[in-house]
Amino acid sequence: LTGAPRHELNAGGRAIPLSVVRGLNPYVFIDGSALGFDDPATQPPAEDTYELLLQAVGGAGAQLHQPVALKVCLVAGCPDAPGTVSARIVYPAERRSHQSFAVTGAATLALACRIGGTVPHACLEGGPPGDGLTIRHPEGDLFVRWTLRSDGLPSEVSLERSCRLI
Repeated sequence: LTGAPRHELNAGGRAIPLSVVRGLNPYVFIDGSALGFDDPATQPPAEDTYELLLQAVGGAGAQLHQPVALKVCLVAGCPDAPGTVSARIVYPAERRSHQSFAVTGAATLALACRIGGTVPHACLEGGPPGDGLTIRHPEGDLFVRWTLRSDGLPSEVSLERSCRLI
């Protein structure tokens, strides 16, 4: 984790909650609902959203006095499915989102969900279940399971992916 578990930055006149977490790769996790994404897995960003994301990511880097990777993950809770987050990886500088979900992103999101106070942790009301979570993304579901260390953070993570037609 870089700095505090949660930051609130102003981009485009909006307060955008975000967390920077360095797991296998550094990611900026942004509360999708702050940008109108109740279900990021099914809602691709509009063109104007990319500029807001660039501002937020740039603001995070400036506030933290270090460069931040432009790997952004929009996350939101899934009230209809406890232990599930809806997520989408976005590349603001390239103005595109990724249809799939990288293993490194899933492991880092799992770590972020276990750290109290982060945006992903807050998306799971009451925190994540003790044994793992489900990540809903544009191409299906990733089931992430973990073994916890004594401090409550994952020591190892395993993933299972739902099948999809290609």
